[in-house]
Amino acid sequence: MANGSQSMDMYTLSNSTLTTAETFTAYKAADIVNLYLPPTLIILGVFLNSLSVLVMRSPYFRKVSTSVYLTASSVNDVMGLVLALLPHWLFVNYPYVYSRGAVTDGLCKFFNFYGFSNTDVTLIITACMTADRAYVIKFPLNVARVNTVRRAMYVIGVSVVIVMVKNCHLWFASAMTPPDRTERMCVVVTTGTVTWLSYYITQVWPWIQSVFVLLCLVLILISNIVIIINVRRSAMMHFHDGGRRNAHTADNDTPRRESGASHSAATSGRLRHMTAMMLAESFTTLLLSCPFSWYQQYSEKHPDIYGDPDKVATNRLLFSVLFYMLYSNKCVNFFLYLVSGHKFRLALTHLVQCACCSNNVSDT
Repeated sequence: MANGSQSMDMYTLSNSTLTTAETFTAYKAADIVNLYLPPTLIILGVFLNSLSVLVMRSPYFRKVSTSVYLTASSVNDVMGLVLALLPHWLFVNYPYVYSRGAVTDGLCKFFNFYGFSNTDVTLIITACMTADRAYVIKFPLNVARVNTVRRAMYVIGVSVVIVMVKNCHLWFASAMTPPDRTERMCVVVTTGTVTWLSYYITQVWPWIQSVFVLLCLVLILISNIVIIINVRRSAMMHFHDGGRRNAHTADNDTPRRESGASHSAATSGRLRHMTAMMLAESFTTLLLSCPFSWYQQYSEKHPDIYGDPDKVATNRLLFSVLFYMLYSNKCVNFFLYLVSGHKFRLALTHLVQCACCSNNVSDT
């Protein structure tokens, strides 16, 4: 689970504080959110991402590098929902399912490592995919000389290795929360670890994580700017070329002029759809992922949010909302592609039609 780098001793609550916090409205609202929202996200996310993978394997996308990134992202999202969000949901609603001990601490080592890594992989794949699209649009002749699908696989593999190396320390510094902590199952601990690891967790790794997120953000923004500029330039070139061709035609060639204008409009429309799809996906990822990262950095620097019942209740609700915003990002991409991607809709329609035909044949 994507949890913050926190010392267990620093944030241990007293029983009286926790008991009082449970009477606040924010605490009860967090209980409702924790009970109903995660299973909704899990069921919806697994179904929609599985459908996205099937669409990406269709003839419309199979040989396009973008389909490799989208398939990897969808598979990563399904695994994150099942392997990270499901255990979190069980803990916050049914904590007695987990018996405390060495086994549970071992599970937390995996949950922390995988939760952080899963979120980072989502972000870095989005950044790489955006950069890949920008490169394809900027240098179309270069793209024709390379195997973009194989290159995408290589980039994804390198990205996963980078993320795993960045987060490998979580295997050595994770444990289950104290009994009086209820908003999450696992935390990163610094007590009881060797000096250099404690220093790395508290002083070095937060900077590495911040730089990682910032680099992905910058890459996404720059790539989107390149895409927008080149798409607009291409649309203008088609428009002017169509205008020059129409200027040299006679008045009795009106059907040809209309055909040229229609072609330019269709080309411009396709470019706008692609740009909208790209912008919607990348900026939605940032919008849903960054707030939780910022919250974690704030909570690490302000341990007083655990100091009184009102703050405990408010923090529990805030943590739940931002945490599930992070995981809602694993469910919304399908709708973004459906709304802004013309080819995605065509491929999905073809997939549904094939499924219906197969059912009809089996029934007969």
